[in-house]
Amino acid sequence: MKESEILLENLIIHYYFSGPPEKNTPLIILLHGWGAESSLWRNFMEKLSLNGFTSYALDFPGFGKSSLPPKDFSLKDFAAIVKSFSTRLGLSEIILIGHSFGGRVAIKFASQNPTLIKKLVLIDSAGVRTNSSLKRASSFFAKSAKIFFLLPFLKPLKIFLYRLIGAEDYLSNPALKDIFSRVVEEDLRDLMTAIKQPALIIWGEKDEVTPLSFAKIMEERIQNSRLEVLTGAGHYSFLDKPEEFTKTAINFLKS
Repeated sequence: MKESEILLENLIIHYYFSGPPEKNTPLIILLHGWGAESSLWRNFMEKLSLNGFTSYALDFPGFGKSSLPPKDFSLKDFAAIVKSFSTRLGLSEIILIGHSFGGRVAIKFASQNPTLIKKLVLIDSAGVRTNSSLKRASSFFAKSAKIFFLLPFLKPLKIFLYRLIGAEDYLSNPALKDIFSRVVEEDLRDLMTAIKQPALIIWGEKDEVTPLSFAKIMEERIQNSRLEVLTGAGHYSFLDKPEEFTKTAINFLKS
């Protein structure tokens, strides 16, 4: 596992990369959720490497070790970062994997860059707008933060929580809060119909942030897709059920 950084669109973008020693292996880009960071993918990246895949996991602007974006940053700009990243590193025939907000970006990118995408994996993905979307996501961040504030002896876990769901950034950084509110308002259902590549949709059965009904909409809209539900898992299904997730994902990637 190695890490590096690259200047894209006047922003420093940090990323991890991992792969087997062989050349010309399948290429994967991993996109994290809102408030998370690329390090959450590291265990999965090691499994990918052992199975013959080269993978890259970048920190979105404003998260992890990447630069903070300007206040007017939009979903289109996040997708443009992924495009610039793949172009600068010479990546093509990409397998794109996105969790939550990362799935939202993946849908935007895949629909606009079909020749660059080989396969798509959406994990508890955002992208379906309802009247309660912003309220549900905001409540998830706020409730988690409040619970952990009441447990001062669990400081290490609080730090992990903030990294995991972005509660600290979301509640304290006005720029990110404005960006979040704006991107959540965008409904991507029409873009989903433009995706023709094979797509795997993985969902936590008990996901309360992006409910299972969203997954079924995506399965209907994305022509060549199938849905796999991880029993008992929540919004971070790939962390809740790592072995089941890894087996399901790698079987699809190798098919």
